Amino acid sequence: MTGFNPARYPAIPPTTISYSRRLFRSSPQRGEIVVKVAKQPSLSFLYQSPPTLELKEWEGASPQLGPPTTLGLKYVVFERNCGLVFEGALPYLIGKVTMSLVELSVDFKASIQYGLTGLLVSLGAKWSNENAEVASNLALNPSAIVLELK
Repeated sequence: MTGFNPARYPAIPPTTISYSRRLFRSSPQRGEIVVKVAKQPSLSFLYQSPPTLELKEWEGASPQLGPPTTLGLKYVVFERNCGLVFEGALPYLIGKVTMSLVELSVDFKASIQYGLTGLLVSLGAKWSNENAEVASNLALNPSAIVLELK
């Protein structure tokens, strides 16, 4: 016996629509609006400060060319995101900071979400090269602690 329930297969598949725009002519900061139409819809208003790496002429064309510095901390790049997200009817604030050590191919991430359902803090790290990747993420909230290793 085979059955078909049209309520289970809606006419519109899960869809994400986003609009992003540079906020200022002289800087790379962006504003983004994201609408997700799915079983649990959401609306997001985000501010993004993408990573930028400014090199002086005497430093060369790329930090990955040539020998690394003694500590590998010469080229550090920061990315910042913050915003307001509405999932269903419940809003929450989000903030995320990523620090990348370019010479070492290491990323450190920290994020926080705060809303009516509580606080969620997440810390993570990732290292990668052409052949391998190692990543970890620790998520903390009042009801659980989750450690993810990849």
